Amino acid sequence: MRHITILITFFSTILPLFAQLNPHQRLREALALEKRGQFDSAINMTKLVIDSKELNGVELGRAYIMLGSSYRVEGKLSEAQDAFERSILILEREPEQKGDYASALEDYGGFYSDMGQLQVAATLWQKALYLRQQIGDHA
Repeated sequence: MRHITILITFFSTILPLFAQLNPHQRLREALALEKRGQFDSAINMTKLVIDSKELNGVELGRAYIMLGSSYRVEGKLSEAQDAFERSILILEREPEQKGDYASALEDYGGFYSDMGQLQVAATLWQKALYLRQQIGDHA
């Protein structure tokens, strides 16, 4: 019962603040949480932004990259894979955003590398490298 009271207090405090921020501010906050190692909080914040339906196109693709990265660190592999696949589906349709698409491919490649599927990872990384070369980005 005590946990329920704590959760109610937390959500009644945080949700009004959350609603005041625009989706970009919320994603920046999720990224800050991720950088502080608070991956579960970053996941929750990113999911709320995605579920708000306030993002589209490149922004939504970037949010899914963030979500996939946090899931990956947390060991939630099926969720990470789903998020990375969604980011790729979105970003491959944005030809002017090849850098973001390359980032999604690189992160997804890292996911497969972690899984020991190095051939799949190498294919994704090669495609990302090709995209980066096309735009003159040698990151």
